Amino acid sequence: MLAIFSITLPIFVLIGTGVIAGRFLGLERGDLRGLSNFVWYFALPGLILRAFVLHPISDFLHLNYLLLYMTASLLTFGISLSVARFARGKTLTESALMALGSSSSNSGFVGFPVASLVVGPLAPIGLALNMIVENLIILPAGMVLAEDGQRGGAGALTALRASLISLIRNPLIISLFIGAAISASGLDFKDLSLFHAIDMLANASGAVALFIVGATLASTKATGSLLPDAAQVSIGKLVLHPLSALAVAFLMPGLEPEMRKMAIIFASSPMLTVYPIIGQRFGYQDMSSAALLMATTASFFTISIMLALV
Repeated sequence: MLAIFSITLPIFVLIGTGVIAGRFLGLERGDLRGLSNFVWYFALPGLILRAFVLHPISDFLHLNYLLLYMTASLLTFGISLSVARFARGKTLTESALMALGSSSSNSGFVGFPVASLVVGPLAPIGLALNMIVENLIILPAGMVLAEDGQRGGAGALTALRASLISLIRNPLIISLFIGAAISASGLDFKDLSLFHAIDMLANASGAVALFIVGATLASTKATGSLLPDAAQVSIGKLVLHPLSALAVAFLMPGLEPEMRKMAIIFASSPMLTVYPIIGQRFGYQDMSSAALLMATTASFFTISIMLALV
């Protein structure tokens, strides 16, 4: 158990530091937006580029891992959507947002720092593959269904078009393509001065991302009326998603044990930090904020338990 806490404690110390800074240093949303933009547009793309420079393109062709993570995420999405829509009578829009929160991990800000402490150099590869699933499948599915629900069936095409445009502009997707081209070229970029700059950006990603998560939580509130919905999303994210990954991992022959561990660890992380922003777009900011607060707080315990299992 001490070995587990030695992994999780630094993660949550950094999140706690962000909470303290958000509460007592007067950090405003504009400050956090600037830090988030730094991580989103520079540090995480640098992390992905560094992984492609340091690894041959063949290391990223883990189709079994991609299938595992995609299947677990879609399974979680479908179950969460069905429970909210048919068992609890929620609207299609709210059901889609709850499913999105349950199945989209905060791979860059929480999952990667934890995975890097467990599986080391495999973590950036997992992050790159997760970005494909989350940005090309889960996020568009949630947004299209939520838009469709709000517009009574007339908004799906508009939402799909907006999702495609967003993908083209996504810095992580852009860095994936650039990194793949660099890796496939076979040229050695490690000794270039530019690579050292990328390396410095990549090293900053984990700590700054966790600090942002904590500072965001400091300004997030939850009320009693939101607890049932927040609880469903949190249980879906912290229990159903990693258990789905665990189940699919055991059903997939030929997958390396470290890859199985990595998928479960990434699936165990709470939802995207921008989840309340997505919720705000559809009028469900309070629900999504409460879910983010609940899931991130509870993840200290659930991630520790999941690490013990793997």
